[in-house]
Amino acid sequence: MPKRKRTVLTLTKMQLQNKRRLRAESSLQRQSQIAGGSAEVRAVAIDEGCLNKTDSNNDFNAFAHAFESSTDVLLPDIGNTPSSSRAGSVVSEQEHKQRLARAKATARAAESEVARSLRQKKDAVAKSADRASESEMQRQLRLNRNAETTANARASETTDERLSRLGEHGDSRYDVSSLSRSESGSSSQSMQHGGMPELFLGLSYNGTTGRLMVEVVKGSNFRNMAMNRAPDTYVKLTLMSPTGKEIARSKTSIRRGQPNPLFRETFVFQVALFQLPELTLMISVYNKRSMKRKEMIGWFALGMKSSGEEEQSHWNDMCENKGEEVQRWHVLLES
Repeated sequence: MPKRKRTVLTLTKMQLQNKRRLRAESSLQRQSQIAGGSAEVRAVAIDEGCLNKTDSNNDFNAFAHAFESSTDVLLPDIGNTPSSSRAGSVVSEQEHKQRLARAKATARAAESEVARSLRQKKDAVAKSADRASESEMQRQLRLNRNAETTANARASETTDERLSRLGEHGDSRYDVSSLSRSESGSSSQSMQHGGMPELFLGLSYNGTTGRLMVEVVKGSNFRNMAMNRAPDTYVKLTLMSPTGKEIARSKTSIRRGQPNPLFRETFVFQVALFQLPELTLMISVYNKRSMKRKEMIGWFALGMKSSGEEEQSHWNDMCENKGEEVQRWHVLLES
């Protein structure tokens, strides 16, 4: 009976030995794909170590400890073999390919970013050029408008204002004789009417700005029939529509006790170019009497319903001179 138990125990140990050896061989076969030919040597060494230990009469725990010790010692050395180096080179080659792919992707992304940046810079340069061109055009337009405004202002100045300004600066180039001839001619014309009351008037019109400028310069032979002394006079200007409706009006200050008063007052009316041929400018001279209503000394009209040929000619010359002032004497008609 004891002999039979020993046989059963021996069979159990052999089965365990075979099972563990098969397990070790299968593990070595899996690692031999990486480790290569050196796995056979290690398998033989493990096999021999296991057989030597099973031949001894030690117990089952000693055998298991010897097997685990042998595998723990031998298995970690597989990674140091040249075959594992080859496997590592394969892995490193795959990593190299992955890194190369990532580098290419990064390069393409950087290239697209550079292209986008260049496009943005080109767009910015084009926009700045457009803005510069637009600002230059606006500046040129402003200069043109300023030049036109200056030209219109100079054209609207009276002869006496230009003369006084040039005289203050000592400019001898101004032709004073022409003004003297104009004034003398106007005075002679006034004397030819036999002492009738007259008014020296200046007209100018700027079609660009639509400004009708009327300058009341001076009067001549203003007299008061009821009194022996000179009258207190002022000039009233009325702009009228074709139907006779009053559009605008203005008047000068009063000149007291002067038969030949000097006014030198300028009035501006805003008139569109297409309205100019249809308007009538009424000029009236009044004597301001105290405690009584005003008394009209005389009048005349220019424009569409001119009071005479001289007045119509003066109006036409103003329209043709395009901003240049035209001055003439006009005889006052009795009311």
